Amino acid sequence: MISRTRPRVPTARGIALVCALMTACAVAAGGDAQLDRQRLQYQAARLAWETRDFATFARLADELRAYPLHPYLEFEYLRGASYARDRERIDRFLADLGDMPLANRLRTRLLGEFYAQRDWTAFRDHYHPGISTPALDCQYQEARYHGGSRAEATAAGLALWNVAKSQPPECDPLFALLRRDGAITEAVAWQRFARAVRADQIRLAEHLRQRYLTSPHGQELAKRYLALYRDPGLLADRRLFPEADPEVSELIALAVSRRAQVDAPAALAQWTHQEVARQFGAATRARVTAAIARGLYDQGHRQQLAGLLQERGEWLDSDFREWLLRRRIAAGEWPAVAADIDALPTTLQTKPDWRYWSARARVLTDGADDQTRTAFVEVAKQRSFYGFLASDWLGSRYQMAPRTTAPDPDARLAFASRPPFLRMRELLHHGQELDAAREWWRATRQLSEAEWDLAGQLAHSWGWYHQAILAMVKASQWDDLEARFPVLHRHEFAAQAHHNDLPMPLLFAVARQESAFRADALSPAGARGLMQLMPATATEVARRHGIPYRGPQQLLDPALNIELGTRYYRDMLRRFQDNRILATAAYNAGPGRVRQWLERSGGRLPFDAWIEAIPFLETRNYVQNVLAFSAIYAHRLGSDERILSAREREQSL
Repeated sequence: MISRTRPRVPTARGIALVCALMTACAVAAGGDAQLDRQRLQYQAARLAWETRDFATFARLADELRAYPLHPYLEFEYLRGASYARDRERIDRFLADLGDMPLANRLRTRLLGEFYAQRDWTAFRDHYHPGISTPALDCQYQEARYHGGSRAEATAAGLALWNVAKSQPPECDPLFALLRRDGAITEAVAWQRFARAVRADQIRLAEHLRQRYLTSPHGQELAKRYLALYRDPGLLADRRLFPEADPEVSELIALAVSRRAQVDAPAALAQWTHQEVARQFGAATRARVTAAIARGLYDQGHRQQLAGLLQERGEWLDSDFREWLLRRRIAAGEWPAVAADIDALPTTLQTKPDWRYWSARARVLTDGADDQTRTAFVEVAKQRSFYGFLASDWLGSRYQMAPRTTAPDPDARLAFASRPPFLRMRELLHHGQELDAAREWWRATRQLSEAEWDLAGQLAHSWGWYHQAILAMVKASQWDDLEARFPVLHRHEFAAQAHHNDLPMPLLFAVARQESAFRADALSPAGARGLMQLMPATATEVARRHGIPYRGPQQLLDPALNIELGTRYYRDMLRRFQDNRILATAAYNAGPGRVRQWLERSGGRLPFDAWIEAIPFLETRNYVQNVLAFSAIYAHRLGSDERILSAREREQSL
């Protein structure tokens, strides 16, 4: 396994000694002598650059031309080089690396330099779609505009302007050219205005109305548009929008959908009229029909919902039908659940969740029989949350079916020899994981499933476990349990499981779901580390349990993160009477929300129905995954522990 920690770099005084010892190291190291020597030279070269020993750096870099990371040494020099002085060397570097991360980082720096100099020819020549951002795209079109491709640049510039959000300041010069040339007509501005309203970007819409919709008709139409957005009840005035404009039709569809949230019968009546009076596309019809149907169900208009399902059922997609099934499960409408599943398209009926609920709803309606047992037997063949639940009802062993075949060794060797993957291996060895991740992202953009499998095997062999896990998903290698469910930090998990009286497979499952075992994982919300703790939560848990904790950076230490995360999970268990379903939901969504969901269900739902009725998709999937992963980790650890106890399965929530 390649080391994941940053290696010790020789001191400046030690560079000469390191280089002198290389020959001796090569002799002692045997078959890996050349690679070991190159790695030492690379470390020495990096230190020489940092200490401004440019002569030593140049000599070592020249000796490392055959080493996979030579481009990183060349980049150190070129990132500060003058294009006028080193043009040939820079262009050769960009040509050799294509659109790999280092080349694009250098391109980005150069483009900034060329734009500042208004060197439009150089900008166009060095722009690459691989570094596309709104800012660079705008500047590229500006360069094309000044370079003679005015018509093409204007068309592309209008596409960049006509979006339902504000663009970055770098786009302002291009947009100023479009305004000067009269390319942003009121008709074009109206399209953007309408898109902004539909995207809830009202500040942008007001800006567009005031600046671009200058005609009396444009101003008056925009005011009506905004009025209807703010008050969908205005749909009752059918004279409000006589225009046949497609953008107006889209606003009316949006208004009907919004109206359905508070008064679905009125929305249905308004939609019935509008369908006759206007033209709507299939996607719009489906979206509005689903919004009305959801409103009818939630507002208790079951008879009207039944009529809508009968008359317009063809407009309701699988997302709505699954939403309705979960609503019926939350309400305990077991006969309706069974009937609705029978009416699903075959592709949905055969999904594990609905095969399970078809049998479960019949059990809850009429009791178990041979037919429901047969259905459970079929579902139990799968290694999934629903398969494990079905096995629990049958009292049978969980089916794991791990992978039994490995990729062809020759194919794996050939894949590992590709330059980007050689660079990744060496970057990980030297602790440059961010650079390795950039290489990975760029090199895996267009892999086939078979190649994703090879990439995952490589990442796993390097100890890059979270990348291996993600690769196996891309490869659809669901049976590769070793790569998808690595057993990491076993000592730390075992110690915390023993100290907190928790099953070790459950703790592994939480960490696997939370971070895929990435110790430095950082969520957009600020959660950190293996078990994704928020700093405020970590502070409170540490205070409550007397654990030394100095700040958020410590959450990247796996041992401390595991200790704090385990203690927090134990706290959730105590709060919810040792129920793993509720504790797991609280770990993800917070104990307050779980209390709200319990109040809503009122203790009348079976445990599996309560899980299925969790209103947050993220939390529902989270609970199902953690429980299922705990069974897989039990298998990996040589245990036959069940995902839930008999008490948890018998408890109504």
